[in-house]
Amino acid sequence: MNQHFTIAILSAGILLIGCFTNLPTQPIKSQLEARRDMLLNTRLDTAIVDSNFIYGVITDFYDYKDFYSHACFIDNNVIVLQSRNGGYANFLNFPVNDEDNLYVTAAAKTLINNSKELLSSAELKPNLPLPDSNYVRFNFLTLKGIYVIEDTKDAIENGNSKLKSLYTDLQVLHTECAAAYKP
Repeated sequence: MNQHFTIAILSAGILLIGCFTNLPTQPIKSQLEARRDMLLNTRLDTAIVDSNFIYGVITDFYDYKDFYSHACFIDNNVIVLQSRNGGYANFLNFPVNDEDNLYVTAAAKTLINNSKELLSSAELKPNLPLPDSNYVRFNFLTLKGIYVIEDTKDAIENGNSKLKSLYTDLQVLHTECAAAYKP
């Protein structure tokens, strides 16, 4: 069966407006949470689909003092929310049609496809606050809602977590985004 999937244009428009709107009156953590919530609330616009189908994965993690959320969607869009040293939250967009982003797109597809293996272990939860700095969180967007699975970075990196292979996929995506980023 051939199914066509698109992220709702209205949601994308709201997302882009929010991405480039400065929120100077809010503390940095509130800015991060508000912008991350915009990503988490992106909805799929489609007629028929399995309600457990993962149409997006949003990851939350810290790399030293820097916070990152990588948002990957089935239409191949990738957006990275980044806060360096607890400072202002930036959005980095990696357009699908940009030839320089082919590796980013491939890494995002791998992350989404491999997320399916962990969906049954994840819990259906509403939007959560940012994780603690030693946690890595994967948010799976489905028509039923947001499924969340997380573990400590130490457990994952030591191979004591079922998130090890997905975390490896995330590291590949993170590296490809860094390589493709053009300031």
